[in-house]
Amino acid sequence: MMIVKDIRGISRVELLCIAGIALIALVVALSLGLNALGLLRTGDDSGTLRAAEDLAQVQQMGSCLLPGCPGGDSEEHASHTGEDGTVTVYYDKGANVLTAIKPAGYNESTSLLIGKTECPVAKNSCVVQVQRSGDQISLSWVPALPLNAG
Repeated sequence: MMIVKDIRGISRVELLCIAGIALIALVVALSLGLNALGLLRTGDDSGTLRAAEDLAQVQQMGSCLLPGCPGGDSEEHASHTGEDGTVTVYYDKGANVLTAIKPAGYNESTSLLIGKTECPVAKNSCVVQVQRSGDQISLSWVPALPLNAG
């Protein structure tokens, strides 16, 4: 086999191939970068759910999930406790607290896991609901507004 040596440098065809490969690499890198930025911008709301769960675990040590609630038979405690004894509160993402009043919606994703079903939802339309029944805590995404409103 004969080794080809070209003393003239890079030919026009080789130059076009190098430029084409570099252009394709640039387009692929730009596309991947924009996709990653899009994912960072929207998020998947799993961090919000984990923050609410961590806060609920800390609050579970007290008499009620709601900070400052005396628990027991108090009127304040009865306002967020069902007949079966289930305490229902909501996670306020902006203040990073549990509250009895449902806050405005804050989900960033347009697809949430509600129960065991993935549901399409509008952005900023759902909140995390935290319920305690006995020693068990459960979290779920619920609509911020009643379904028949708006």
